[in-house]
Amino acid sequence: MELTVDGQDSLTVPGERPRPSTWLGVAWLLVASCFGLGAWFLLELNSSDVYIHLAPGINSMTLGVCLSLLAIVPLTAGICGLVRRAAVGIRHRWLSLLVKTAGWLTGIGVGVVFSYLAFIMFLLTPGPSYVLEAPNDDRSVLIVNRTILHAGGFPVYEPRNWPVYVQVGSVITNNAHDPFRDGTYRQFWNDEGLELEFVSDYMEPNRYENEFIRLR
Repeated sequence: MELTVDGQDSLTVPGERPRPSTWLGVAWLLVASCFGLGAWFLLELNSSDVYIHLAPGINSMTLGVCLSLLAIVPLTAGICGLVRRAAVGIRHRWLSLLVKTAGWLTGIGVGVVFSYLAFIMFLLTPGPSYVLEAPNDDRSVLIVNRTILHAGGFPVYEPRNWPVYVQVGSVITNNAHDPFRDGTYRQFWNDEGLELEFVSDYMEPNRYENEFIRLR
C-alpha cells in the first residue's frame, strides 16, 4: 500500500520496509565517510613518517586532497536524499521546513570539515622530489621538498614495500634554498648509509653542511 503527495516520492505505511531512496541516501553517506576516513588515514600516516609515493606528483597528500574533495559530492547527494525523504513524510509546513534547514546545516557543517581537511593536506603537499641511488647496489633514498616560506625542509625517505616510504632523516636549509634542484650537493655512500654535503644557503654558495643518513 502506497500513498503519494503532489507527485513526490511515495510514502511508506508503518510496518513496510523503507523505500530504496532512503537506502540510497545512506549509501551515499557511507561512500562519503569512506573517502573522509581514507584522507584522514593518509594524513595520520604522513604524521607518523610514513609516506606514500605512487609516482611524481602522486603521493599521500595529493591523494588525501582528492579524497576529501570527492567526499563532498556523495555527502551532498546523501543528505539531499534523506532530507527530501524525511520532508515528504511530514504534513506540517513549519516542521518540514525545520527538518530541511537542520539537514542542510548539518550537510554544510560536515562539508566544511571535509574542505578544511583538504585545505590542510593541500598546505602539506610537497614540492619536487628527488631520488638518489647508490652507484654499486640497489639502495636509494627519496628526498622531498617541503619548504615553507624561508625554511627549507627536505625529509629523506627510504623505500620499503612500494609505494611505502619511511622517513630516515631530514635536511634543513636557509632562505628556501633547494640544493638538490640546483645541484649544489655531493653524495657519498657507504655500508651504513648516505653522507650528504650540501649548500644550505644560496647566499653562501661555498659553504657546505654535512648530514649523515643512516639506512637499513
